Amino acid sequence: LFRSAGRFIPVHDGSELCLLASGDVLGEALEAARLLESNGVTTAVVSCPSIKPLDEDWLDTKLHQFRLAVTLEDHGLLGGFGAAIAEWLVDSPTHRTPLWRCGTPEVFTGESLDANSRRANLEPSRLAAQILKQLRRRRKLAA
Repeated sequence: LFRSAGRFIPVHDGSELCLLASGDVLGEALEAARLLESNGVTTAVVSCPSIKPLDEDWLDTKLHQFRLAVTLEDHGLLGGFGAAIAEWLVDSPTHRTPLWRCGTPEVFTGESLDANSRRANLEPSRLAAQILKQLRRRRKLAA
């Protein structure tokens, strides 16, 4: 899937929701998309193999087409891929696409979580349920 640094790669077409997958989460993103589509939510999946540089051309021309963008990353959210997309959105005067970020828990207490516990937020059925909840909440706010 890697074409060149800084380029996002569309993997699955959809029009309502966009899952932006960074790191080792593409499989989870595709399975979550399948589950979301079984609930009537057309879901695009985009592989984002590099955070720096961001594919600003793709973001500028495609991101506004979706009701919600969800970033998925296989590590904590602080300073990660979702943060980079959020910063891009803040600096972009023309884009107001809602964003929801999903990653693994930040652990600063000296505890260590095993790999399965750290990735629990990224389990496809849990992820799909959380996204459906986000979409319902946003629909209520818009009404």
